Amino acid sequence: MPNWAYNRLEIKANKEKLEEIKNTLKIEDNDIDFDSLCENGNYGCKWNASEACLEDDDDDKIAYIFNTPWNPPTTFLEKLCEKWRDVEVNYVVTEEANLFVGMGSNVDGNFMYIQEDDIFSENNIRNYILNVMNEKGLNADDYDIDSIVEEAKEKYTWDVDDYDFENEFEEIALTLYDDDAYDSLVESFDNFKN
Repeated sequence: MPNWAYNRLEIKANKEKLEEIKNTLKIEDNDIDFDSLCENGNYGCKWNASEACLEDDDDDKIAYIFNTPWNPPTTFLEKLCEKWRDVEVNYVVTEEANLFVGMGSNVDGNFMYIQEDDIFSENNIRNYILNVMNEKGLNADDYDIDSIVEEAKEKYTWDVDDYDFENEFEEIALTLYDDDAYDSLVESFDNFKN
């Protein structure tokens, strides 16, 4: 029996593009089937998606949740990003036995993926904050970055024993990185100007 990795794949695009993606990924009764983009069972993980379902279906966003054995389906995700270069992809995965968390996104048709044993490490939080500041056109030298990192660590730290990985993986992986936390983080920057 495998160690199951719990996956959430969110895709943002216009309604027509989302319909195209949904129609391509769905095979028979499976909302997401890796065979739709991959040949010979080469998915990046051992088997196809298990317990897959379309969780969100809006005009500008769709989201799938599914399980994979041991690993994320990186080859499938690479093919997805290659095929639809212009869509926003937000991907998170957790695996409870080896305690890893991974995140990925579409960058100009390339699936960029990071996997960490501790995605909320001080270094990862610092890099994320610096990236957010760069996106917002803010000069990091104008802020007390150490204090911002410390506040983020206190606010977003998690303990593995506090979560049911299968049912709460999204909360684990997105606590710091979701839209609300992102907006809150940006708003907090003014509190730490030098």
